[in-house]
Amino acid sequence: MKASIRLSLCLVFAAAQPLLAAFKSVKLHPDNPLPEFPLVLIGEGVSQGEVVMAVSVSAEGQAVDSLALAYTHEPFVTACKAALKDWKFIPAQLDGENIGVKIELVFNFERTGYVESNTINITNKYMEAGRSPRLSHQLIESDKLDKPPVALSTVNPKYASKARIDGIRGTVRVRFYIDESGMVRLPTVSAESHPYLAEIAVEALRSWRFQPALYRGKPVIVAAAQDFRFGSEP
Repeated sequence: MKASIRLSLCLVFAAAQPLLAAFKSVKLHPDNPLPEFPLVLIGEGVSQGEVVMAVSVSAEGQAVDSLALAYTHEPFVTACKAALKDWKFIPAQLDGENIGVKIELVFNFERTGYVESNTINITNKYMEAGRSPRLSHQLIESDKLDKPPVALSTVNPKYASKARIDGIRGTVRVRFYIDESGMVRLPTVSAESHPYLAEIAVEALRSWRFQPALYRGKPVIVAAAQDFRFGSEP
């Protein structure tokens, strides 16, 4: 098994949808409470805002991890995270079985006088060309970074000898984020990946540690991709 890291710092990817299998997208539970408009921003005269959150949703319909990818004001992020703690999802399904996925949620806040109108959209197309110009905090393009992330410690997947003998082989690409502390967050694989290889690749990658990327001297979140190759290519 060989592993080589490849950083992809411009795009953010959700788990790829399968081409042949029957796939049903994750849905929001209708009783989920909307985030509250932050009082501190009302006091500052802010009337509108937007947050893009990457959320890992388990096969049980729980939000198990989340990251703010872009936002207009940081208090909106705090409000979204507080709401997500109590949220439930109708899980995505692959061939009738519940599966975990990564999605992006776009929260739009608007306040006119005493009336709040908050909306939520699900997207898997968050990228440079689709970002709102009003967002003050966004993922940084790779060519604008002071310094890219650097792997400090890596662990190889535990590729069982029986799997090798049985001919279970191939390449698994794991897409993930590296947060400001150098931790791996929200790893996902494409649906056509072999389940065993995908599981051991993700398990290994979760223990990797990085020196975080720097932008204007400060650590920032970036998106990355890592290929794991198992056995001889067919």
